[in-house]
Amino acid sequence: MLSIKIMIKYQLTWLVMFSMATFTLSCSGGPGLSSYYNDKMNYDINQPTTVMPAKLGNESDLILPDALATELLKMGFNIVERSVVRQMVEEEGLDFTEILNGEEYFKLGTIVDIESIILVNSKMQGSGIANATVKIVELESGKILFSTSYSQPMPENPTYLRNDNILETAKRIAEEIEKGLNM
Repeated sequence: MLSIKIMIKYQLTWLVMFSMATFTLSCSGGPGLSSYYNDKMNYDINQPTTVMPAKLGNESDLILPDALATELLKMGFNIVERSVVRQMVEEEGLDFTEILNGEEYFKLGTIVDIESIILVNSKMQGSGIANATVKIVELESGKILFSTSYSQPMPENPTYLRNDNILETAKRIAEEIEKGLNM
């Protein structure tokens, strides 16, 4: 009888420790980043680039690209404002939204003096970013020079959504780009 009580106590202790470890990991693990760096990449942050949403649609699609542009400017990137790119495209008689939504980014390099485009595809969740993919694409060749995916783990309790602040997310992604470019 005593050995059964010890065994039950041991199992309960193990269950409590396991539950605490799982809870700690799920709460403090935070968002994850997975990145690809083109090892033959020769990227100069002084070359003109622009930061765009991968597709135009909702105003919320512009939040992360704008925040990321700010972080990249702080690092010394030469960012051409999206509205300037749009104006130049429309002056050529082309539809800016059609170029982005049709994934015809290469056309931007012939119209605007930019060497690359930083494409941001993100999904909002609550007051933060649930997931995002950011790519640096060389316009002349179409090569992906850098790509990173960010994801926010879903909480076990769906009524509690723990989101990183959008500015913090942009900063983490910019730091990942910086790391990839060996700045």
